[in-house]
Amino acid sequence: MSGDEQKPRQRRGVARQSRPSASTPRTAAGRIIAVVGDATSGHAVLVAALRRRFAGDPRLVFPVRVTTAASEDSHLRVDRRTFEAMRRDGSLMATWRDGGVEEGLRSDHSAMLDDGRWIVIAVPPAALPALARASVRVDRIDVEARSHILGRRAAIGRGAAQAGHDRAPRAPRQRHVSRLGQVATAGDFATGLRALAAILDAALRVTAARADGAHAKRAPANERGRRDRPRDVVTASAGA
Repeated sequence: MSGDEQKPRQRRGVARQSRPSASTPRTAAGRIIAVVGDATSGHAVLVAALRRRFAGDPRLVFPVRVTTAASEDSHLRVDRRTFEAMRRDGSLMATWRDGGVEEGLRSDHSAMLDDGRWIVIAVPPAALPALARASVRVDRIDVEARSHILGRRAAIGRGAAQAGHDRAPRAPRQRHVSRLGQVATAGDFATGLRALAAILDAALRVTAARADGAHAKRAPANERGRRDRPRDVVTASAGA
């Protein structure tokens, strides 16, 4: 037999690789920014405003969720049978249930993660486990009504036992999920939007600085020397 004829046969029972599904872990360079809150926090409204604020930024993606909720006009609404079919055929990279509503993120966003882009999405706490399985990194920003935060602090002051009774339920800590910050809303969404945008801006700057530092370490010594020397002449193109 020739070399081509001696290729090993595929073992029976071994499935071929298919498109990433909701249970397939990612090894992407990008990340998911999960803006987490309940229905009273206004986190979805803040993310919608954040999308307009960062319109045209190629680093960020604000995806359309797939949902079975009848009132979600800004997202892709499907019936439960269609949603289940999309989950089975791998069209959804992550799925979760919020109350009686099924929601998910389409698999075509996986390529955006591979390109190093950040997916910014408003989700309930119940979505974090599915997002952590779908992406190598998930950063969460908690959005909570200021009244809930103040009430929880008061409960903690009354003692651990009473605090455990009064504290609002939180999602358990998830592996591969980092907390970027918290935004408190009190009906003033302009203030909440500024706080949310500041957290995202800071994370983008830190990531860019780390990337520049890694690039500088990989650069040859002669290029580092040229870059570190002071420049006395500014080229015309730099001032144009």
